[in-house]
Amino acid sequence: MNQRNQEFFKRANQLVDILLVMLCYAFSSWFWLVIKGGDIHNMATLNGRTMVIALTYSVILSIILSAFGFYENTRTRRLTRKLGIVFFSTTATLLMASFLLYLLKLQDFSRGVLFLFYGTTLSVLLGKCALMWYGMRELRKRGYNIKHEVVIGTGRLARQYAADVKKEQQLGLSILGFVGPKGKMKPLGGYEELDQILGREDVDEAVIALEPEEYGQIREMIAACDKNGVKYSVLPFYNDIIPPHPVVENVGQSKLIYMRTNRLENVGWATLKRLFDMGVSGLGLIILSPLLIGIALGIKISSPGPIFFKQVRVGYKRKEFTMLKFRSMKVN
Repeated sequence: MNQRNQEFFKRANQLVDILLVMLCYAFSSWFWLVIKGGDIHNMATLNGRTMVIALTYSVILSIILSAFGFYENTRTRRLTRKLGIVFFSTTATLLMASFLLYLLKLQDFSRGVLFLFYGTTLSVLLGKCALMWYGMRELRKRGYNIKHEVVIGTGRLARQYAADVKKEQQLGLSILGFVGPKGKMKPLGGYEELDQILGREDVDEAVIALEPEEYGQIREMIAACDKNGVKYSVLPFYNDIIPPHPVVENVGQSKLIYMRTNRLENVGWATLKRLFDMGVSGLGLIILSPLLIGIALGIKISSPGPIFFKQVRVGYKRKEFTMLKFRSMKVN
C-alpha cells in the first residue's frame, strides 16, 4: 500500500470515529431523556446546538487519539496498546468536558446523558478497534494486505529478524529473500546486485539488517532504496540494548536516542494524566466513602492513636511529599 493510500485510510478512519462519537451522543441523549423519561427540556436535549457541541467534542477526541499515534498505520502495534490509547483518550476527554461544564456553571447538564455518552463512546470505539485489528489479522492470514520485504544482510540480525517475522504471522509480513554474502541462508544476490533486486515489482519494502563491520556500505544501500522508490527501515546492530519505545531527538545534525524516557516530561501527557488522576480519584473517593468511613471507625475503636499513618516519601522529580495511609499497626 503506497503512502497516499495509507494517508487516505488514516483520515477516513479518523472521520468515521468522529461520526461514531456524534452518533453515540445522539443515542445517549435520545435514550436517557426520551425513552427513559428524563427532562426533555434539559440542556443536553438533542438539537442543533448540542450536535455542534458534540461535533467539537468528537474532533477534540480524534485529535487526542491522533496525538498518541492511534491512527498511525503500523503493523507492529499491539492491540492492547491501541485499546489503552482509546480508554485513556476517551476518559481524559470526558473529564476535560466535565471540568469545562463546571467552570461554565452548566451543572444542569444531564449527568445521566454524560455517563451514558461516555459508556457508549468507549464501548463503540473499543469494539471498532478490536474488530478492525482482528479483521486485518484474518485478511493477512488469507494472503491479503501482505507486505513483501527484502532483507539486506545475511548475518545474525537478518536471521533474527526472519525468525521474529515467522513468529508474528499476524503482522502480514513476507520475506522474499536476503541480499548479501552467502551464509547460513541462500541470498537472492550479493550487495552489488541490490539495485537490480530492489527493482522487482513484487518488492514493497526493504529491511537493512547489517552487521557492525558492514556499515561502511549503508549509504549506498539507502541510495539504492531511494532510487527504486522502496520504503526502507534499519535494524541497528545495537538492537539488543534498545528499549521498546526509545525517543529520538536532534541536536543540530546529531541524532540522540534516549534509552530511558519519562512521558510525564511531555506537557500534554502530564496534563492529561493529572486530569485523569483527579477525576478517577475524586470519583473513587465518593464511591468508596462508606467503606473508608467504616475502616476509620474500626481503627479508632480497635486501638488508641491516630487513624492515619504519615510518612515522608520521595516522589516525581525527587520532590518529597507526605504519604497518608490507614494505620494498620499499633503506635510505636
